[in-house]
Amino acid sequence: MPSEFIKEVADVFAKDGPLSKVTANYTPRPSQIEFATSVAEALEQGKTLVAEAGTGTGKTFAYLVPALLKDQKVLISTAGKTLQDQLFTKDIPALLKALGMGCRVALLKGRSNYICKQRLEHALQEDSYVAKSREEVVHLHRIKKFAGQSVTGERGDIINVPENSGIWPEVTSTGENCLGANCDHYNDCFVMQAREKAKEAQLLVINHHLFLADISLKDNQITDFLPEFDL
Repeated sequence: MPSEFIKEVADVFAKDGPLSKVTANYTPRPSQIEFATSVAEALEQGKTLVAEAGTGTGKTFAYLVPALLKDQKVLISTAGKTLQDQLFTKDIPALLKALGMGCRVALLKGRSNYICKQRLEHALQEDSYVAKSREEVVHLHRIKKFAGQSVTGERGDIINVPENSGIWPEVTSTGENCLGANCDHYNDCFVMQAREKAKEAQLLVINHHLFLADISLKDNQITDFLPEFDL
């Protein structure tokens, strides 16, 4: 006999359910409902579930719906940053709207994805040394302008500086060169702010690279940087 939670999850995917109200020409898919209720059962019983489904099944919504309805702290890890961004900016907001619920959602990536204000200042002072071309000087000043306006400082949000620009290593930090609490910008550091939001989130979206890095830190008895989650 399905539990109330599993029924609640299945009802979201019904012909006249919440998803039908926000999706044009919505048609229930048995495989998607089976996927979602299997996830719900695993979450409810604390089991491990390994599931595979073909393209077009609707896997993303199938695992997001039970994760959101379970009302616990949930960690979601994706294969890459592209899907991570899609979940955070598109899929999760659409589902929250459909379900008529609120949820503190956060996105967290590795530190190299965020501009380091300390290293940016140094790069601007030494631009003739760190920038290896006139083009990189232009990129550097575009990053400066962006950093002054951005809330997140996430490099992926800059559309006019290519991902492969040689200037990026000069304006982002690593675990080795980060000054931590000794940095002048510690209190307004983009990485620290992202981690604080991650701690407060009910649902945190990360990627496998970050997830495995956190496991490695724990294995080596170093303080982990991902917060504790229920699921």
